[in-house]
Amino acid sequence: MSNLRTGVIGVGHLGNHHARIYEQKGNLIGIYDIDPERAEFIANKYQCISFQSQDQLLEKVDAVSLATPASTHYHIAKQVLSRRKHLLVEKPITVHMQEAKQLIDIARNNNLVLQVGHSERFNPAYRIVKDIIKNPIFIESHRIGFPTDRGLDVAVVLDLMIHDIDIALQYINSPVKSISAIGAPILSNEIDIANARVEFENQAIANFMVSRVATKAKRKIRFFQADAYISVDYQERKVEICRRNFENGKGTIQMDTIEDAQGEPLDLEIDSFISSIHKNSHPEVDAQDALRALEVAWRIVEEIKKRLTFILHDHAENIDHHR
Repeated sequence: MSNLRTGVIGVGHLGNHHARIYEQKGNLIGIYDIDPERAEFIANKYQCISFQSQDQLLEKVDAVSLATPASTHYHIAKQVLSRRKHLLVEKPITVHMQEAKQLIDIARNNNLVLQVGHSERFNPAYRIVKDIIKNPIFIESHRIGFPTDRGLDVAVVLDLMIHDIDIALQYINSPVKSISAIGAPILSNEIDIANARVEFENQAIANFMVSRVATKAKRKIRFFQADAYISVDYQERKVEICRRNFENGKGTIQMDTIEDAQGEPLDLEIDSFISSIHKNSHPEVDAQDALRALEVAWRIVEEIKKRLTFILHDHAENIDHHR
């Protein structure tokens, strides 16, 4: 499969970039989108075919990027995998756990690469330090952004926080012991802002803060471990590493800063996807990792919903009491 033929289903904000990168690599056959005008625009932009249906696209390609709303992932991904096409699906893999498990089974039974778009794994700043991070005892992340019309079909925990959950789970190989979380819907019908504290059986703790209703953007994660403090600014592509230095018998603090790490995460992600197909190997972000992150994300969502139900019930009782 040296001349891998690729296609993109869903060419909105993210799908546009998938198409751009495949076109740069010289293997984009075509795209499909439910909006024919958008599809035609992207097809003209990248000199590829705008297919009239998913079936038509799947007849002509070997591998697909899926960048549609999360609530549509399962049904489209199932069709792609059932047609024996390799798949890179944007996060979350699906909305529901059982759906994700079914996709994993289909991919495994057909010897297909199923990669999930947890793109921060390919952020060049993170990749500088990913092998330095060892057994963190505390992880803290902040991921906030401006309001948009994207991702509103699912809670912000599944839309955005899941990036940081995925990263944390790469280093904390221990079952979740307890979760405390709070959040609320602000500008949509789903949870738009959330804060979660996840405690693991090995006593490690991860704090996640996420919002899609902020007036500024920030994407940052910090790791605290026995010998170092490591800060990764995904947005600014900046890394800070603070270590204890005991050279010459004197204990000093050594701070290293690396700025403007080079590379486009999505480009690296697609390279990894294509490489996994060529080598018939497990992708760097495989579906089992995505399933693990989805499970923790849902436990956080359920905890938030329980608390919201209690708060709203208590609020209603107070109103009735004062009538």
